[in-house]
Amino acid sequence: MSDSQPLRRQWNLIRLLSRQQLGVSLKELSEQLGVSQKTVRRDLTTLQDVGFLLEECVEEHGRKRWQILMNEKIAPLGFTLEEVAALYLGRRFLEPLAGTIFWEASQKAFQKIRTGLGDEALRYLEKMAVALHCTSIGHSDYSQQAETIDLLMIGIEDRKATKILYRSAKAAETTDYEVHPYGLVSHRQALYLIAFAPEHEQIRHYKVNRIRRVEVQTQRYSSPQKFDLQHYLEHAFGIFLDGGPIRRARVKFLPPVVQYVREHRWHSTQQFYSQEDGSLVVDFNLASFEELKSWVQSFGPDAIVLEPEDLREEVLEELNRLIQLYLEHASVK
Repeated sequence: MSDSQPLRRQWNLIRLLSRQQLGVSLKELSEQLGVSQKTVRRDLTTLQDVGFLLEECVEEHGRKRWQILMNEKIAPLGFTLEEVAALYLGRRFLEPLAGTIFWEASQKAFQKIRTGLGDEALRYLEKMAVALHCTSIGHSDYSQQAETIDLLMIGIEDRKATKILYRSAKAAETTDYEVHPYGLVSHRQALYLIAFAPEHEQIRHYKVNRIRRVEVQTQRYSSPQKFDLQHYLEHAFGIFLDGGPIRRARVKFLPPVVQYVREHRWHSTQQFYSQEDGSLVVDFNLASFEELKSWVQSFGPDAIVLEPEDLREEVLEELNRLIQLYLEHASVK
């Protein structure tokens, strides 16, 4: 038997006990886990040995029930042991935000969990996470931008005009901008500042990685009433908007990728239409097609833009340019 099997079983044991505040009998645990009572008792002893506070209580008529007792440092939070363990094991998903105020605050919370559980219990939890890995391909590193993000948050929370030294992706040099910062958005493991740019009289997006300096000014700005980041980005296919109207985009996916497409929620407006030939047509209502175009192209020959026509033409033009580049490269000796 592999090490992961008893660990999985013991995790399920913690879940069962966490959800039954009045306790669970050995027989009930055995039945729900599908193993013998002897195995359950051995697992309970193992969890006790590594520091989990499990107790066998004797009720009237000699009936025995197992319960989880929460550490006094964690109990006031109102979390079950299952919830505390899940939060701790999920901390790696916050690693792309290392260096930010969010990371610093989360680390303080995890330190409280570590203190409450103890070293032995934590080491045992880590063994449960051996099958969980979070890739970091293309993620942004904010470890050197903690002050930048702190200052941006001050500007956002205090509604103060803010000067940023910024270098856009296409610019050769940095430029000073005064902005009214509305909020930060995390998109594909990168942070973006959403801010009103008085110079351009429009809302613009600034990738935090490209901000070189931040100066929060003394004067406050008046933000639009009820401005909501989620509502603002409702018809973006990610983070980019170009001020265009909301239009329908229709994409056809061929059978090799249909299951993959169906497994995900790509956008709040998506509508799936199964076709008789096994393909799938998906509709989106979007105000910008730039990110949708890149996404469709990532499926190679298994995705076809059906409409609008101008998006079809853009994709076809880029494909033709790509073919030409490959042909030119092949001819170079």
